[in-house]
Amino acid sequence: MKELNPFILHSAIDIVEDVQWKSNALYLKVVDNFYGFLVSAFVTPGNIKFLLLHESKNEESIRQFFSDLNDLYVKTLLNPFYKVNDPISSPLFDLKVKGFAKKYL
Repeated sequence: MKELNPFILHSAIDIVEDVQWKSNALYLKVVDNFYGFLVSAFVTPGNIKFLLLHESKNEESIRQFFSDLNDLYVKTLLNPFYKVNDPISSPLFDLKVKGFAKKYL
C-alpha cells in the first residue's frame, strides 16, 4: 500500500486548496480519508502546504507536530545560506522532522 501514498497525497492537494480559502486557520485538520488513512493539512502564511498521511486520530498531537514543523521550516527560511524554493536537503532538518514524528505520532 505504501506505493499509493504519493498518489493519495497529490490528490488531497486539490481538497486542501479548496478548504484553505474557507478557513483562517493554518491547521486544516483532516481534509481527506482513503480506506482508513487520513490526510491532515497545514498551510503556512506563505502558502506552503504540509500534508501528513496517517492512521492516528489524535488531532492535538498532529496539530503540535505541524506547529513544530512550521517553526523548523521558518528557521530554515531565515538561514542566509538557504535559497527560497530550493529543496531542503539538510540531514539535521530531516533528523528533527523524524524526531517530531516519533514524539507526536
